[in-house]
Amino acid sequence: MFLLPSIWYASADALRAATNAGFMSGNRVTILHAFTAVGKPSTPFAGDDTDNIYSDVSQRNEIMNELTAFLAAAVGPIQGRWSLRVEEGWPMHRISRMISEIRPDLLVMGTNARSGLLKLMIGSVTEEALRTLKVDILAVSPVKG
Repeated sequence: MFLLPSIWYASADALRAATNAGFMSGNRVTILHAFTAVGKPSTPFAGDDTDNIYSDVSQRNEIMNELTAFLAAAVGPIQGRWSLRVEEGWPMHRISRMISEIRPDLLVMGTNARSGLLKLMIGSVTEEALRTLKVDILAVSPVKG
């Protein structure tokens, strides 16, 4: 059982690495993309209260369609292969909740390879996951080329 949070293009490299290593075949795979709704005030420091606020269904559906197309382009058709979840909320909150819910054997994450001031300002979900989650994590850096 695996959980792959989608960080879009950084996730393509992680997805290919996990597939090439044989982690994605014959296993139950869940791909998670967490998003914050456009125009909705929120803060990652207030806790995960997204269950108590409305969810923009059209935005969620649009993201699901984009995610499905992205994955098809990255690794081929995914229908029936893996479970896709698009959830509103701060990525680390949603990833933590999914880890508690499905208890994966491995969490596969792509990194954005940020550094310096940008990393300091916006942080790194992958680094926070490595520090705080109680699950094996495969963190894949972007392919340079």
